[in-house]
Amino acid sequence: MKQFLGLLGVACAIYGVYQFETCSSGCKNHENSYSNSNSISNENRQDRQTVSSPQNPSHTEAYTISTNFVKDNIVSPTTADFPFEPINVKNINNKYIVCSYLDAQNEYGAKIRQEYICLLDYNGGGWSRQSNWTLLALTIGDDIAYISKDKSQEEIATDINNLRNSGH
Repeated sequence: MKQFLGLLGVACAIYGVYQFETCSSGCKNHENSYSNSNSISNENRQDRQTVSSPQNPSHTEAYTISTNFVKDNIVSPTTADFPFEPINVKNINNKYIVCSYLDAQNEYGAKIRQEYICLLDYNGGGWSRQSNWTLLALTIGDDIAYISKDKSQEEIATDINNLRNSGH
């Protein structure tokens, strides 16, 4: 599992998705402030709308869906604040890798910043329905929060390599 976590991080770093360095206290290139200028609350996120083609959701739409999957996998989803835009998103053939961060309360009630990497597969239909997406892998901080049971780590690694080589 640690090897797979490293694979996701390395994939992001290699093709420029991860634009910050990870350290034990969070992102080096993002201040640990929780101001409204750097993030938007869950309530405000629902007001944003973007335009995309029916075949390919935009990067913003994939990012929005990734935040839903992240909230499904954290201790206190109602406290989660995400940046207005992701750090980076790549896609090819309706597979998306989203790298960003969130500020949320941990199990002790302290608000902390954690980076996340989310690998998604868009299955068609309305982009805003989470059921039209398949979560393939999700890391939050140093933990693997989810790995799809429908795909092997090798298949997910192939998807990552395809995304890395896509140039999108």
